[in-house]
Amino acid sequence: MTAVTQESQGVSRFEYDLLRITAGLLAETPHSPFASRGNHTRAKPKCLGAEAVRLLKDTLAKGVVRFFASRGWRSESHLRSDQIRQGPVWLRTPASQLGLTFSPHTVDFLIDLVRESPEQVAGWCPRRETPLAIGDRLVIFLAVRAIQHQPGGAIRWSSPAVTGDGLSMLMYPDAAVASVSRNVDEGASGVNAPDFAPWTTGVGGCLLETLQRDVTGRWLAIERQKRQISKCSEMTLLGRSQRWVLEAFFDQLERVRRWDLATGMLAALGGLMTPDVLPQHWIGKLRMGSMRLADRAEVYNEAFAFLRSSLRMQRWHNRALGVGFVDEDYEAAQLWKEIWESLGGSKSVEAVQRIVESTQF
Repeated sequence: MTAVTQESQGVSRFEYDLLRITAGLLAETPHSPFASRGNHTRAKPKCLGAEAVRLLKDTLAKGVVRFFASRGWRSESHLRSDQIRQGPVWLRTPASQLGLTFSPHTVDFLIDLVRESPEQVAGWCPRRETPLAIGDRLVIFLAVRAIQHQPGGAIRWSSPAVTGDGLSMLMYPDAAVASVSRNVDEGASGVNAPDFAPWTTGVGGCLLETLQRDVTGRWLAIERQKRQISKCSEMTLLGRSQRWVLEAFFDQLERVRRWDLATGMLAALGGLMTPDVLPQHWIGKLRMGSMRLADRAEVYNEAFAFLRSSLRMQRWHNRALGVGFVDEDYEAAQLWKEIWESLGGSKSVEAVQRIVESTQF
């Protein structure tokens, strides 16, 4: 796509922007492809031209392959049909099973990216009743990634296509903190947890395998960012969102026996639990003043939401120790024990328990 120009390809200015933004979303590292797109309120075309459609399909096909390859080349161990498979992602899974499907939702979403500002897109809702395909979900996630890293800071998402999608919320639990807190922690009914099923089975699970290092980087960044948070309300909202996401994520991993898809989380925990780690690294800048003891305890509870939730991974390890050769979960247990030991899970959990206990009232 880097060689595509409006003049050489015979596409309209709107179509050119759509193709350029699509290519930018699929870039290896997060960046904002929106800066030079011009007028955000440009009218939506009645339809895309045949050449634009061909180029869009080509851009998505080649871009997804590059995205997969840039992350999936490492030799790693993951489960396939309850068996441990090692190697890059295309050896763990036949290439014929790594294809993504896209629906008209992708075109609708990309058109809105061209027409509207990121703040308007943050509330995007599908205009069709058909469910999102895995390719649609990936495009939406990549847009969230690009917009959250754009110059000028992140925005808050209210779109159900984002807050209801497992991958988007796993990578950006800080992107929808207000809506999560309002709808979930205040007891609203009918609120659905983010859906991780598409990202823990089939090709979606393969994609999540390749994103484990990205998961580690994001959660390390979020936790380290807490060192700069001074407002108790901000810390509380962030912690609630993290708890909500992690509960849904860990629930789904238990349902499908894919503990290995928490490798990135365990690695993030290990990166945080250094020998010199102190509770002040999370709560040191909070301005609590004359806050009541009960309110202070709530803030502390949310500040350490990730650490508290991570103790669930220890329970998996304890369970794995008791799984025998003839048990159904034997391969999953063996792999999780290997991951746990290689990433120093026991040492990390000891540090977590020390920090949590030292901040209890």
